[in-house]
Amino acid sequence: MPLIRDNRVLLVEDMETFMVVEHLIQDGIISETDQEIIQNNQTKKEKAVCIIDIVGRRRSRGLQLFAKALKETNQHHLWKALKTAGSQKVTMLEIEIKTHIR
Repeated sequence: MPLIRDNRVLLVEDMETFMVVEHLIQDGIISETDQEIIQNNQTKKEKAVCIIDIVGRRRSRGLQLFAKALKETNQHHLWKALKTAGSQKVTMLEIEIKTHIR
């Protein structure tokens, strides 16, 4: 997923993983087995990498609920990074479409 890939370093460095996991479990993105795998990682960064990889496998629904979890856990700078990257991609797509229509 480009939005996650483009923000991967920031997400790994800054994400507070515990509450994000709880939200993703509640939303059905992370299973109890996934939670165990995440918790078996030692560092916060390793847990963040694991979460990002799992969310990436869940496609657009996973991304939407991941962004929602970031917002709801007051990790607004991470949520904004995903939102801003998404807006830029949409804007570039709109420009490309308009260019081809003319």
